[in-house]
Amino acid sequence: MTIFARIAGAVALGSALISAPAFAQDAPIAGAWETTMETPMGNFAATLTVSPAGEGYAVEMAEQMPEGMPAMESTISNVVVDGSTVTFDRALTTPQGQMALKYSFTATGDAITGAANSDFGAMAITGTRKAD
Repeated sequence: MTIFARIAGAVALGSALISAPAFAQDAPIAGAWETTMETPMGNFAATLTVSPAGEGYAVEMAEQMPEGMPAMESTISNVVVDGSTVTFDRALTTPQGQMALKYSFTATGDAITGAANSDFGAMAITGTRKAD
């Protein structure tokens, strides 16, 4: 094997290791979180769950809708976990039509902070780790 082949092999291995997703035990953001989002229409509570899925992670959001407000369907995509941070996109179906949101959360111990960004601006989100 030539020196060039060895170097190319080492570079390919290093690139694969760097781009591989972290395992759940290495991601402090993994788990369930009780969150509150501050909006112009009031505060909305939700449970955010970040869990391993295949080669990466999945995110689920379960809102506790205020009385009289219908549940809204959504699709979550582009989930990226980097240690204590998760980002993802969410297409939300509202009574007024589709809404595109971009979320970003960072966990510090048992606290989480983040925001949902939309065409209407950013909405702050805070929360705590859900007890098992």
